[in-house]
Amino acid sequence: MIPITAIFMIPLLSGIVVVVGKKGFALMIAAGLATGVYWHLETMEAKPSPKVTICILVIGFFYALYSSVIWSSMTLVVPQQGTNVALGLATTIQNVLMTVLPIYFGSVNEDRTIDAYNKSLFSLRILGLGGLVSATIVTIVDLKTGMRLNLPENDKRVLDAKSKSSEKFRTETMITENLLSTKTKSRSKTTGTNNEDDTAFKYETS
Repeated sequence: MIPITAIFMIPLLSGIVVVVGKKGFALMIAAGLATGVYWHLETMEAKPSPKVTICILVIGFFYALYSSVIWSSMTLVVPQQGTNVALGLATTIQNVLMTVLPIYFGSVNEDRTIDAYNKSLFSLRILGLGGLVSATIVTIVDLKTGMRLNLPENDKRVLDAKSKSSEKFRTETMITENLLSTKTKSRSKTTGTNNEDDTAFKYETS
């Protein structure tokens, strides 16, 4: 049911986020919903209930909201020259977690008991809380540094801020390359001078 909910919700939420913006707050809402729904499931009695279906729908909604925001946010805050690296790094981290967490939850739920179930929900709640804290920090930083996540995606101010970020990154890269080139040349000259001195010394000795 979660993938079905996400399939229908992601296109809708993506369109809304592009027009409205507020990506940082959307991430906070997604993380807050995750924390709340896992806490609610943890406190429920272990018996069939229609509330479980509602919780599953909420999980699908917050996953869809997260997915519609996270990737476009990275392309906005990362300089154009580093977008591929940022997306690749994020994908790598995601794949690592998708490998490690199922192993962890499988070991926790090996006994298939209520305590094991609650322990899994507690772990998920902690992950959601960590996401909420991270999203809050990202939102605060964004509000202080150009509001690229808070403004609509095609707003001129967002495009200008991204252009300035790319230009700053390009300038810093050029400066770094020049410094490295200067150090390399200086090292080469020093090595050449030392070689000449050694050659002269050997000549004089002979």
